[in-house]
Order: sequence, then C-alpha cells, then structure tokens
Amino acid sequence: MQQHEGMHTLGTRKSYVRLGNWKTLIPNPELLVTSKPNPRDANASDRKGLYGLIRPARVARTRGLDSCELDILDSVGGPVLARGRLYQSESTAWQDTRLLRDIPEYTPGTLLEAVFIYHQRAEQGQPLWYVHERWGIDNPWEDLRLAVDDCISGTVIRRVQPSGRPHPVGYIVQLDINRPLGRSTGLGIEWAEAPQPDIEVFLPTDELPWTDGSLDAPPEVPGVARLALQIGDPIRALVLEIRFPPESPRVSISRLIHYQDATAQRAFEHADTLARWRFLNLLGGKASAGPTPDPNGRAIASSSSNICAV
Repeated sequence: MQQHEGMHTLGTRKSYVRLGNWKTLIPNPELLVTSKPNPRDANASDRKGLYGLIRPARVARTRGLDSCELDILDSVGGPVLARGRLYQSESTAWQDTRLLRDIPEYTPGTLLEAVFIYHQRAEQGQPLWYVHERWGIDNPWEDLRLAVDDCISGTVIRRVQPSGRPHPVGYIVQLDINRPLGRSTGLGIEWAEAPQPDIEVFLPTDELPWTDGSLDAPPEVPGVARLALQIGDPIRALVLEIRFPPESPRVSISRLIHYQDATAQRAFEHADTLARWRFLNLLGGKASAGPTPDPNGRAIASSSSNICAV
C-alpha cells in the first residue's frame, strides 16, 4: 500500500511492535473538549437561531494567547447579534507561527468578513457562540467530500478530556489539506486526486490499539492501557461515521488495522490463485475447484446462485 512521507506506517497485526510510533481517533460532541464547549449548556431554541449561519464579526478583544472575543454582526456595519469566540486553530492564521494576540489582523476593532457559527454554550450566564473563520470563507460542509470507510490523515490538535477524568476519552484531529483522501477498495487504499476537506474529526480512545498490540477486547494482562497520543502526532484512520457540526465525523485506527489485515490476506490469496491458474493454463491443464480469474486479472468466485468479484 502506498505510504506518504512523514506518515507513520500502520502494518498488519504481526507488526504491532511498530504501533508505538503512530496513533488515531473518534469524537463525542457531548463531552467537554479542552477548548470546546458543551452543546447542552445553551438553550436549544437559541442554538437554532444562529447555528450554521455565516456572518461578519468584529474583534472585541484578544483572550489569552490563542483566541479572541467577537461581536457577531447581522451585516457589515449592522447591529450586534451575539457574542462569539474564535480560536487560532479555526482562524485563517491557523498555520501562523505567531500567537493570535500578536497578529495585526486580530487586534480589537478589526472586521472579519465571514465566520461560520457552529456551537453555543453558556458562560457566566450568557450565551456564547463559537465560530470558525475558514469555514465562513469556504464552507466544506455544503458538499462534504468524505464517506464512511474513507482513509484520512491528519494531526492531533486537542485532547477530549472531561473534568474529573484522569485520561482523555478521545482526540480531535485536523485533517491535512495538503494530503489526498484515501478511498478503500477490496485490495487496498486508492488515493484520490482531490485533497482532504478542511475539517476536524474525532478519534475516541476506544478506537486506539492497546499498548500490547491487541485491538478490541481488553487484554487479560493487568495494567495494559490504550495507546496515548500527544498534541502534534500524525495519524491515519478510517471514517466510522459522518457527522456534521457541532459534532465531528468519527474515525478509528483499529478499524484501519483490521481493514489492512483483511486486504493483505485477500491480496495474498488473489496472487496465489492467479499464479496457479496461469501455470495450469500454460501447461494446457484446467484449474480445479476454486476462484477463476477473469480476463482483467480479478479473481471471480462462482457458485450456482451468483458470481461475485473479490
């Protein structure tokens, strides 16, 4: 299978010793993320009013190192609709090495032409809307180029760790918009020409392998935990479920490993069957029971009721 430079290799189950160098993820929008709100904190009827709208906003003040408070406007020069908050990771300066507070385009009074309103919570008894600037400029959700079982690659940008929990329940991953999207096929991943959409996905810890290399059921050996990820780790995973803001699509590393195991075995069987068929054909013999390749080299499994390509 094709691998891209800088991406950790995900081998078959026999190569799990390499798992310490890579990781993956899945989301639960109900859980409080380190820099994300709980959607249940706000009144449902209020959320429906602004959710999904694209509006201009004016920077009111910078907040900490990587975010700013906004006045969301009805129109340029129009009245204020609500308070908003923008994080640098969701701004057009997401790849800028400077902190948001040091970037002139985000000083108080600056007008942001368009922000996508996607999330609300209550803060100090008042509603606060979270916005995404890049989605306001180019909305990837209108015609999302993503499907279940697509192979994505990205970088861990946040942990999802509710207060009171000693360990994260998942990770938020920003897709790498400079890498192609992978389409899963019967014999491996095919890389599309189009780049991945500019969105975040959620990787649950339950979709990570255990530290001993096992995937699903908890190991019998005590003390074995799920692999832990760090901010900045590159990951590759398969899409489990398509979800839209304020939720995130769910992805799984374990599912990708299962898929790679299955396709590797299928490719091995296909190559073995094809070699035997060509050998017997060369000798003028006839292949016995088993799959027979078609003229294009695909193995065909025949039965009295149907024919299906492997």
